[in-house]
Amino acid sequence: MGGLSRREYEQYKADAKKRIWDFKRRHSLKKTDPDPDKQEYQPVPGFPNLLSLNIAEELEDRVNDPESINQKDSSLCGAASVMFCWLRKRPDLYVQYVINVCETGVGKMGDLLVTPKAGCRYYNNKRPDGKLAISAVDWIALAALRDSENGHMRYDSADDQVAGITMPSKIAKWFKNIGYYVTGNETNLLFNKGFSALREAAAHLKYRESVCLFINANVISEAKDRGQNVTPNHWVVMMSEPMIDGQSIFTFPDAAGLDKKTINFKIFTWGGVSYIKNLYKQTVTVKEFLSCFRGFISAEYPSSPSSFEFKVFSWWIQHHGYNHNHLLGW
Repeated sequence: MGGLSRREYEQYKADAKKRIWDFKRRHSLKKTDPDPDKQEYQPVPGFPNLLSLNIAEELEDRVNDPESINQKDSSLCGAASVMFCWLRKRPDLYVQYVINVCETGVGKMGDLLVTPKAGCRYYNNKRPDGKLAISAVDWIALAALRDSENGHMRYDSADDQVAGITMPSKIAKWFKNIGYYVTGNETNLLFNKGFSALREAAAHLKYRESVCLFINANVISEAKDRGQNVTPNHWVVMMSEPMIDGQSIFTFPDAAGLDKKTINFKIFTWGGVSYIKNLYKQTVTVKEFLSCFRGFISAEYPSSPSSFEFKVFSWWIQHHGYNHNHLLGW
C-alpha cells in the first residue's frame, strides 16, 4: 500500500463503504412506494441519464476490486490509470469524489475542482443495442475529470477518441492534485525512451511508487504490426518488475543483445491486471516493446501521520524538543 499501512487502508475502505451505503439510502425510494423496483431507475441529479442503484453497485465493485475500473473502448486510459492508483490508496476519497460529482455535477479530486460540462453530464451510456459503452461510475469518475480539464473542447461521448486523450503533463498534474509527489517524468511524444528509462521505471516500482507507462497499444494487442506503430496512444500502470527471458530487468545493464529476447510483466489496463503476454496470448520481444515505449511517470503517495516515520519523528520531538538544526536532514 505504499505510504499507508494495511490497517489505514482497511479503515479508508470501510469509510468508503459507509459513504456508499449513505448514498444508496439517500437515493432509494420510500418503502411505501407501490413499485419498489422503481428505485433501480432513479437517476442522480448531476448525471440525469445514469441510475443511482447502478452507480452504488459499481462503486462497491470498484472499492472491493480497483482493477474493475474499465475505460472499455474509450480513450480515457490516462484518467483510468491515475484513478486506479488513487483508488488503491484512498478509496474513501475516490468514493466521495464520485458521489459529489453525480449528486451535484461538481466534485473535488484533492485540490482540483472537477466541473464537467452539460454534454458530459447528460450522456447516456447505453448504446442502441442495449449494451453499455462504459459503466455509469467510470463515465462519472473518468469522463467528468477529462471533460473538466479540456477547456473549450467537449468530451460528451465514449466514442470520441480525441477529446479523451491525456498528455503526460496532465497525468503528472493529476497526481499532484490528489496529493502524490511526482518522482519521475521521463516521457517523450516523438522518440522512444529506451531500455534505461524502462529500467528506471522498474526501480521506482521497486520503491513501491505508482508507475504509469506511456506506450502504443499495438504492442500489447494482437495487431500484426506490433512494434512498428510507435505513436504513443495508451497509458497503463506497471504492476510488476519486467522479466527478460525469465530474468530480472536489473540483471541487464543495457539493451545490448536483448532485441529478440521476450519481455513480460504485469500491467493494469482495460479493467484488469494481466501479464502483457496473456492479454492476447502473444509474446513480446524487447525490441518490439521499446519501439512502442515513450516513457513513464512515477509518483509516491505520502506517508500518513500514523506511519513509522511519523511516529519516530514524534518520539524525537517528545524526548528532545523541536530544534530546527537537528532536523535539517530529516
